[in-house]
Amino acid sequence: MHTGDIGMFLPSGALKIIDRKKNIFKLSQGEYIAPDKIEQKIQQSAYVAQIFVYGDSLQHFLVAIVVPDKPILEKWAGENGVTGTYAEILANPKTNKFFLDEMKAKSKEAGVRNLKLNILNSSSVSRSQRRCSFRRPCSRPKTTC
Repeated sequence: MHTGDIGMFLPSGALKIIDRKKNIFKLSQGEYIAPDKIEQKIQQSAYVAQIFVYGDSLQHFLVAIVVPDKPILEKWAGENGVTGTYAEILANPKTNKFFLDEMKAKSKEAGVRNLKLNILNSSSVSRSQRRCSFRRPCSRPKTTC
C-alpha cells in the first residue's frame, strides 16, 4: 500500500513517519486535499496527541487515525464523572460523544466535510492487530463525522 509518506524504521522495529512525498492529493469527486493543513487544525485540540489523515483517489472521504492525549482525556473524564481504566474511559459512550463532537468541530474549522475517524490508544493495539496490510486491514471501531 502506498500512502505517500516517507518513513524510517527505528531500532525497535517501529516505523516513524518523517515526511510526505506529496502534500496534496485528489479525492474521487475531484476535490484536492492538503492533509497537513487538516492535521494541523485538528492537532490544535488539546485532546489530540497524534493524528494521521489519509485519502484515496478512489474514495470520496478522508480517513483520520487519532490518538487522544491520555492525561488530558483522563482529566476530562474525572471532571465529567467517567471512571475506569484508560481503555474503559475510551470505550465509554459519554467519552466517545465528547471526543467525536470535538473532532467534528475541528474538522469543520479545517473545511472537511467527509472524515472517517479511527480513535486509537496504544495499549489497545495488540501485536496481531499491528500486522495489518492492504489485504488484511486492522479491525478497529470506525466513527464517521
